[in-house]
Amino acid sequence: MKPIFVHFYEEGKAHVIKNKKVFFERIPYENEYVAFSVESPLYRVKKVVHTPFSEEMCAEIDVVLEKMPTIVQRMRD
Repeated sequence: MKPIFVHFYEEGKAHVIKNKKVFFERIPYENEYVAFSVESPLYRVKKVVHTPFSEEMCAEIDVVLEKMPTIVQRMRD
Protein backbone atom coordinates (compact mmCIF):
# COMPACT_ATOMS: atom_id res chain seq x y z
CA MET A 1 0.00 0.00 0.00
CA LYS A 2 1.23 3.47 -0.88
CA PRO A 3 0.83 6.38 1.58
CA ILE A 4 -0.75 9.37 -0.17
CA PHE A 5 -1.55 12.74 1.36
CA VAL A 6 -5.01 13.92 0.24
CA HIS A 7 -6.22 17.54 0.16
CA PHE A 8 -10.05 17.70 0.09
CA TYR A 9 -11.82 20.58 -1.70
CA GLU A 10 -15.35 21.55 -2.75
CA GLU A 11 -15.94 22.62 -6.37
CA GLY A 12 -15.59 26.39 -6.77
CA LYS A 13 -13.97 26.92 -3.37
CA ALA A 14 -10.26 27.68 -3.07
CA HIS A 15 -9.71 26.61 0.54
CA VAL A 16 -8.97 23.08 1.72
CA ILE A 17 -11.76 21.40 3.70
CA LYS A 18 -9.41 18.87 5.30
CA ASN A 19 -6.17 16.96 4.79
CA LYS A 20 -5.65 13.26 5.43
CA LYS A 21 -3.04 10.57 4.85
CA VAL A 22 -4.63 7.62 3.02
CA PHE A 23 -3.22 4.33 1.75
CA PHE A 24 -3.92 3.23 -1.84
CA GLU A 25 -2.80 0.21 -3.83
CA ARG A 26 -1.59 2.62 -6.51
CA ILE A 27 -1.45 6.37 -7.05
CA PRO A 28 -4.74 7.64 -8.56
CA TYR A 29 -4.68 9.48 -11.90
CA GLU A 30 -6.07 12.95 -12.64
CA ASN A 31 -9.82 12.88 -13.40
CA GLU A 32 -10.20 9.46 -11.78
CA TYR A 33 -12.86 9.04 -9.08
CA VAL A 34 -12.04 7.83 -5.57
CA ALA A 35 -14.13 6.93 -2.52
CA PHE A 36 -12.80 6.53 0.98
CA SER A 37 -15.46 4.11 2.24
CA VAL A 38 -18.53 2.34 0.90
CA GLU A 39 -20.74 5.20 2.07
CA SER A 40 -18.30 7.97 1.16
CA PRO A 41 -19.20 10.53 -1.47
CA LEU A 42 -17.18 10.31 -4.66
CA TYR A 43 -14.24 12.62 -5.20
CA ARG A 44 -12.59 13.50 -8.51
CA VAL A 45 -8.79 13.72 -8.54
CA LYS A 46 -7.83 17.21 -9.74
CA LYS A 47 -4.06 17.16 -9.29
CA VAL A 48 -1.35 14.58 -8.57
CA VAL A 49 2.09 15.54 -7.28
CA HIS A 50 4.57 12.67 -7.00
CA THR A 51 6.92 13.04 -4.02
CA PRO A 52 9.73 10.48 -4.40
CA PHE A 53 11.91 12.54 -2.04
CA SER A 54 9.52 12.11 0.90
CA GLU A 55 9.89 9.37 3.50
CA GLU A 56 6.25 9.87 4.60
CA MET A 57 4.34 9.68 1.31
CA CYS A 58 4.78 8.83 -2.35
CA ALA A 59 2.31 11.47 -3.64
CA GLU A 60 -0.04 14.30 -2.78
CA ILE A 61 -3.41 14.57 -4.50
CA ASP A 62 -6.10 17.24 -4.60
CA VAL A 63 -9.63 15.83 -4.70
CA VAL A 64 -12.91 17.65 -5.32
CA LEU A 65 -16.25 16.55 -3.89
CA GLU A 66 -18.56 15.44 -6.71
CA LYS A 67 -22.33 15.82 -6.69
CA MET A 68 -22.87 12.14 -7.54
CA PRO A 69 -24.54 9.25 -5.73
CA THR A 70 -22.37 7.28 -3.32
CA ILE A 71 -21.34 3.73 -4.13
CA VAL A 72 -24.05 2.37 -1.80
CA GLN A 73 -26.71 4.51 -3.52
CA ARG A 74 -25.57 3.29 -6.94
CA MET A 75 -25.74 -0.34 -5.79
CA ARG A 76 -29.35 0.15 -4.61
CA ASP A 77 -30.47 1.56 -7.98
